[in-house]
Amino acid sequence: MSIRFEDTGSDFSALRQAEAWCRERDYTMGCLQRGAPMGLKRGDCFISKWRNMDAATRRIMDGEVHGEGGSFREGWVEIRLRADERANRAAP
Repeated sequence: MSIRFEDTGSDFSALRQAEAWCRERDYTMGCLQRGAPMGLKRGDCFISKWRNMDAATRRIMDGEVHGEGGSFREGWVEIRLRADERANRAAP
């Protein structure tokens, strides 16, 4: 499942919308890293930058957050939840 947030014209506007969506549903977003996605995990936790995660850690994420062209400053931001997380997700 994916949810896309559109840029409204100010820096990081789509990212702020995605952060609000995550807060409302008890998801934590990983640390921002240009050119890479951010990990997404249900609950209150610390998630490192993508480059610092090994393959096993990336696999246990509930999803990923991607920015248009690898940037989160401008353009869309998309949350991609894994299929097995869909059943656990609170309804929008």
